[in-house]
Amino acid sequence: MPRDYQHREKAELNEKFAHGLDLTDPTSESWAVVAAFYSALHYVESYLATRNLHPETHKERFEVIKRDGRLKAAYPDYKFLYSLSLTARYRCTGLQPNPFAQAQPHLEKVKIEVEHLLASP
Repeated sequence: MPRDYQHREKAELNEKFAHGLDLTDPTSESWAVVAAFYSALHYVESYLATRNLHPETHKERFEVIKRDGRLKAAYPDYKFLYSLSLTARYRCTGLQPNPFAQAQPHLEKVKIEVEHLLASP
């Protein structure tokens, strides 16, 4: 199983990738949204790894997040990113203008929540 720092590195790489895409191109911007979600996923996984929790599916991860008293504050932002990434990946329409700009504050909230949890005992 990946260690917490490996998930953190993957989260940062996904975030860097998203910011490096040409956001004026709709296809690239859709992939930036997907990368933002996967960045959030790996930030969450970095925290879960410290608790020796390694959910294998999105459904399992959602349940773990909702049950964890410390992590559940990140759930609404994580869920938003998940839903937005589904729209970006599978639907031909439905994304609002500037979806990556919509995703960024939610990613930042997940990131801050996880950093706070990792810094506290």
